[in-house]
Amino acid sequence: MPATMPLSATRPAAKSINAGDYVCNFSMYVMLEELERQEHHGGFAFVHIPFDHDLQAACRYIDRVVGDCFDWADKLERDRDARRSGG
Repeated sequence: MPATMPLSATRPAAKSINAGDYVCNFSMYVMLEELERQEHHGGFAFVHIPFDHDLQAACRYIDRVVGDCFDWADKLERDRDARRSGG
């Protein structure tokens, strides 16, 4: 299952179709199995930050990604409300 959340990646980050090796890959698939088990139909993204990445830069990136996720969820909710109200 590919990631479905429209997150942007800027340098040095990059979009990937691979969650990495071993622990990260396993973690992603455990999350995917749980989403499927719960029949969750929302968005999915996996953010991998290497252990040797600059901590402050990683925190800034995660802050931005989390903000993007909330913005995306708000947009989905507005779209859902508009469909319900016939707009």
